[in-house]
Amino acid sequence: MRICLTRTGRVFLGVTTLLYLASLTSQSGLLLLPIGVIFGCAFINIKAAWQTVRHLKVSAPDRTLIPEGTNLTEPWMLSNPGKQRAGFITIESDGMPLLQIEALAPKSSVSTIPELRYLKRGVYSYSKLTLSSIYPFGLLKVRQPLDLSGEVVVYPDIFPCQAPKAAGFDAMVGGKFKGTRKSSSGSEFSGIRPFQIGDTLKSIHWKSSSKGAGLMVKTFDEELSGRVALLIDTGQNGNSERLDDCLRVVGSLAFEALEAGHHIEWVNIADGRMTLYPPFTDGQEILNQLAGIQRNPNCVTPSNLTRAVQSTNRKSAVNFILTEWHESIDEILDLLLNDRRKTAIYLPMDSIHRPNDSLVPVYFYDTASLHSKQ
Repeated sequence: MRICLTRTGRVFLGVTTLLYLASLTSQSGLLLLPIGVIFGCAFINIKAAWQTVRHLKVSAPDRTLIPEGTNLTEPWMLSNPGKQRAGFITIESDGMPLLQIEALAPKSSVSTIPELRYLKRGVYSYSKLTLSSIYPFGLLKVRQPLDLSGEVVVYPDIFPCQAPKAAGFDAMVGGKFKGTRKSSSGSEFSGIRPFQIGDTLKSIHWKSSSKGAGLMVKTFDEELSGRVALLIDTGQNGNSERLDDCLRVVGSLAFEALEAGHHIEWVNIADGRMTLYPPFTDGQEILNQLAGIQRNPNCVTPSNLTRAVQSTNRKSAVNFILTEWHESIDEILDLLLNDRRKTAIYLPMDSIHRPNDSLVPVYFYDTASLHSKQ
């Protein structure tokens, strides 16, 4: 627990000092009376504020997931189980007021939504919050860490964009791409064919079978799902704002790919770890990853790039989302093109360098959009 003077308290401390010096000069004891009053108020302030932060109970959602630039939407509950009135209560996050309550009567509770706007992505733990009070006179602030578990997960803002190109299409029920073959299941009815060993009773087309030509089964257009590998530069140039721009693009591409029915192979270039997300997942784990990514300057190296590419499926389309161009990528691109793998590059709008090979599509991005392709 910490006790510190507020701005008002420092003013009154200055007044007290002046009064004391004036009493010494004038040799008048009357000036000591206001000094005593001020010190008495300070004592009451410390005691009341200490009781407030000691007894106040705070409960919050265990986990809140929000996009950057927004406020919390779920209410927090503050309870005062003590016998004394509590007031001038503040919950702070990194020195910024998250929630403020003017007064709370004994044996009462209040539900309120914090007002702090989270402007930057990240994972903000409740364990770093502090509870403080300056009740009742505002001369001194009593502050202590808030004993609360949970976190606020702030992910980069996602914007609409064109889905990345996919490759390695495989049959999958629910896939949004039509194949050339027929399947016994799907959403688009294609026709009927004679019953074969292995067909299920569920697939029998009873209306056609009743015409005497034997059992007939339903066929559907084959549904396919592609593979998209997202190779993510987590801060090559060391600029945190550029990394946030890059991760906005990553999240936007990932959600567009999921919506298009593709498998996503998520690869962090810095460590080479690959995470597979199947089509139509809700994407919450992707948002968690985006929020928690730490900056890794100089992560785009030949060895890291090789390891990242090798972790992907050989049939996947490879997409590099970069914070800046690196010359070692040209070598990797040559290998990918020799293997006839579909490849694309995503670079910041102000990037000067770009791939030497014109066969590789290049997309440019800024804070919240993809602007062009060359």
